[in-house]
Amino acid sequence: MTFKPLLPFLAVSFFLGRSLQAEPVYFIANPTNVGDTNQLKGIERALKAKDLQMSSTFLESPEKTQAIKEAVAEGQQVTVIGAGEGGVTGIRALEPAKNLRVYHTSHMPLAAYKDPKFLEKINGIALPTHTSLEEKAALGTKLIETVGVSHNRTSEAADATYAKHKGDLPPAKQYLGVILGGDAPDVPPSKTMKFFTTEDVLKLADHVVRTSGHDKAHVLVLNGPRTGKYDPKTQEEDMTVHRKGASDPMTALFVRQLEANHIPYTLLDFQHKSPDSPAPAYENFDLVVGALRASKGLLLVPGESTSMISEAIDVMPHNQVVVYPHGAMNAAHRAHVKSEFEAGRVWLLESRGAILRPEGGKSVEPSAARVIAERVFKEK
Repeated sequence: MTFKPLLPFLAVSFFLGRSLQAEPVYFIANPTNVGDTNQLKGIERALKAKDLQMSSTFLESPEKTQAIKEAVAEGQQVTVIGAGEGGVTGIRALEPAKNLRVYHTSHMPLAAYKDPKFLEKINGIALPTHTSLEEKAALGTKLIETVGVSHNRTSEAADATYAKHKGDLPPAKQYLGVILGGDAPDVPPSKTMKFFTTEDVLKLADHVVRTSGHDKAHVLVLNGPRTGKYDPKTQEEDMTVHRKGASDPMTALFVRQLEANHIPYTLLDFQHKSPDSPAPAYENFDLVVGALRASKGLLLVPGESTSMISEAIDVMPHNQVVVYPHGAMNAAHRAHVKSEFEAGRVWLLESRGAILRPEGGKSVEPSAARVIAERVFKEK
């Protein structure tokens, strides 16, 4: 009896095992910034659709990068994807390495993008197509250009949430969805905060009263962590809003206007997660979108929320997304809304209350998450 050497078999097994080994992907954002986290979750979902072996980890905070450093030191091929300022913080703590690839995504250019030391660590930066030509040219081949921003919303999830939990909403033949705006910073390097004001709220409420009253629609009101986040007089953050069941002054003013005009509504108030405020069984956004899809109702989205606009466009039927302007919008927000309108993807609410409809049909673009995932996967 003769025995064949095992060396070739072991060699093949070794290299096959290495090829099948899941490469770690780390996601970094400030967990309290919902839009940034959703950008990363969308990219994760798009990557997993291409690579079922992917191992993904979301850092608990941008500062906790030790696991990344250890994986790089062990010689693993590591991918890091950051979002927003939290992502910048985490990436700054890392050192460039041959086995480390780093990407960043944001709804607008950040001050870090002009820092050579930061850019030295970066393989790609994802920015919406409405970003200025000058800023895009400065990034050169590092730029990953997208339409809107990445997100983790799907129409299927919205329909399923509504089918399961529609009993949580009062029955109605017609729903009208309204997402209240939030306070937002001006374009970097400015540190000025811009506010969703009482005047903005009253204008929006006046339009909703006229629209819902005419259509006899039940109004579904959503807000977010930035709604009423700052006191416009002191320009300081109010740490009591959206916590322990408390809402915020802007939301309270809006629903008072509805009540004064006898408009039926349901408020799905955002609350920060805490031990005494556990995570709900579903996303309020999904429930509202599901209801609007079923009743063919409009969704009013604030112009300062690039993430919400991108999400609404992708999960709502064509011609059911209306963007309204307000005082917290900066130049990047206005450019984004303009680009989406010109692409036929949204309607606009004028300051006088009329709705502008774009000419032509809706442009079909690949999702931002898919574009980013394609770039990351290509460079693996």
